[in-house]
Amino acid sequence: MKLKKLLATVLTGVMVITVPVIAGISSGPATLVVSAAGNDARQDGTGTDGTGEDGDNNGGAGNGDNSGSEGGDNSENGDGNGEGGDNSGSDNDSSTPSSPSTGSSAAPTAKPAPAPNPEPVKSEEEILEEVIVAERVAAAEADAQQAAQIARETGIPTSVSVQAEDENKSVGEYMNNAVTELPGLTDLTPVAQGGKVIINGAPTNQSFSVQKPLTVQVQAAQAQAAALGGNIMNVTNVKGSVSFDTATVNFYMPGVTAGQNIQVYQLKDGAWNSVTVSEIREDHVVVDMTSYGVLAFIEVPVQ
Repeated sequence: MKLKKLLATVLTGVMVITVPVIAGISSGPATLVVSAAGNDARQDGTGTDGTGEDGDNNGGAGNGDNSGSEGGDNSENGDGNGEGGDNSGSDNDSSTPSSPSTGSSAAPTAKPAPAPNPEPVKSEEEILEEVIVAERVAAAEADAQQAAQIARETGIPTSVSVQAEDENKSVGEYMNNAVTELPGLTDLTPVAQGGKVIINGAPTNQSFSVQKPLTVQVQAAQAQAAALGGNIMNVTNVKGSVSFDTATVNFYMPGVTAGQNIQVYQLKDGAWNSVTVSEIREDHVVVDMTSYGVLAFIEVPVQ
């Protein structure tokens, strides 16, 4: 294999070396260009020709292509770009084909969120029911606040005030198991029950609860008193927790005197039935009952 003569020429700080090429591989000599800064072409580029410091396609170990040592286009010692080139090199060898450009990559399209299910349309009955419940809740909260206020002012526990409110009673009525006032009636004689109810002839410590009647029951009692030509003293709804055949109940009624003509009637199935009054003494009226229910105490003039 025959080698040609090596020719070296130095021009303006740039060394151009012509290297003989093995015959049969290349048709002509290859030229290496070394810049004045001493950078070997193999440091900054691996292409056929040398590169400048920052030539075209010049990355960290990119592929230079016909770059000059320092300038822009068509610089002194090369056809490529100089220092201000495109810096678009890559770590891949120039022989590796680059991937075709697909333009700017678009962000993936997000799937639209599913539409929320529409709320069911409420009927007028449902809306009315919600309003009623809301009013009841508001009333309960107001009652609780009132009970708390009473507790602060009187020292009575809040629980007592709440229970009294549940029975539509004042705190005094609740604590004394009494009825002292009713709507539509004036000058009532209070009625209370203090225990010691005689059940089926046997003394006990049992007490009966004295509750307030309904307004319509009070009105019915007024009609009964009017029919007898008497006056309503009080109306109460007697309740208890024990069963009995007969119960002798001592009602405390302050202001009552012996000799008064006091008649007691019990409301059953919409009709007033006379109840046995076993004793009338000062501040007390003793009644024999056969069942729980609404009692009307009526004073009737003596004939």
